[in-house]
Amino acid sequence: GQSQEPAIAEKDESVRKDFLESAAALCARVRAKSPKARIYFYETWARHADYWKAAKKGPDVGADPKEMQARLRKWYGVVAKDNGATFVPCGDAWELNYASSAAVRLHTKDHSHPEFVGTYLNALIFFGKIYGVKAPTPRWTGKLDEAQAKLMQGYAAQVLK
Repeated sequence: GQSQEPAIAEKDESVRKDFLESAAALCARVRAKSPKARIYFYETWARHADYWKAAKKGPDVGADPKEMQARLRKWYGVVAKDNGATFVPCGDAWELNYASSAAVRLHTKDHSHPEFVGTYLNALIFFGKIYGVKAPTPRWTGKLDEAQAKLMQGYAAQVLK
């Protein structure tokens, strides 16, 4: 459902119905073919605050990043719970980053998609959820310096606790 569908679902009943039914149908299809498969719902992140400054008219994804993230957390949480799946709180870690005085830009210039550092953060959280690791600290950090990697690892640990 990417970031817009669950955010819009908060106010639009037809989008909400489609989102909930599609999630259930996808889970049913996976389980019909692979009954032992583990299903993960990837909670995405709110748009960057600059998205709301750009004065673009678009669908109602919330009044600001905080509201959008609350909607994403709610609806991805609902579909994970309703379908016996695992909730992967990537967007919650992004929210922690942006609330910090040492925030790192995780979005690309389009205010939606992730920079490498955002992808790194998401990977830490998926690794933690898949392998039951509460504080992932891989040696490989890609193009991040040690300080940025440790910062992202700290956010991952906070949402994986």
